[in-house]
Amino acid sequence: MLQVYSTNQTFTDGAAVPLNNTGLAKGCTAVLGAPATIELNRMGVYMVSVNATLTGTAAGEGQLQLTRNGVA
Repeated sequence: MLQVYSTNQTFTDGAAVPLNNTGLAKGCTAVLGAPATIELNRMGVYMVSVNATLTGTAAGEGQLQLTRNGVA
């Protein structure tokens, strides 16, 4: 199990959200790779849960998207 998070990050449109804090790391199946990458080291079925609060600096909708190997 891997729990990672970021707090109070500023990023530009289309940029990856850095995950720079590890809350819990148990085992070696999922590890935090690059600052915005989680690496899964074994085949299997995984549950991914995301909780996010976005605050924009301009009017309009915010969007958060998960990708796998760069594909939405």
